[in-house]
Amino acid sequence: KIDLLVHKDGRLLEIYEVKTGIARQTLYTAIGQLAVHAAGRGGVARFIVLPEGQDVPEDIDHALRELSIEKLAFRIAKDDAVSIVDVAKKEFRGNDADERAP
Repeated sequence: KIDLLVHKDGRLLEIYEVKTGIARQTLYTAIGQLAVHAAGRGGVARFIVLPEGQDVPEDIDHALRELSIEKLAFRIAKDDAVSIVDVAKKEFRGNDADERAP
């Protein structure tokens, strides 16, 4: 099951796998899920979304770069609002996807 996806005109464009921790097995699972769900779908952007402030082991961080899987972080505010933060710490919320576009 895909945690979050973006599609347009029936074509899958982006896949997001959200994890609540960074245990090695959790990260392996996320990488595998992204690989399986993107297989045979050419050009699908893949994202792993992890808790903000938790550092991924260096070898896995390297593997994510080599596999073209982008790393994002999430945070939950006191009011239970969830924010997603990209690597450069540029925030976007909910349906404000245009804010993260270059």
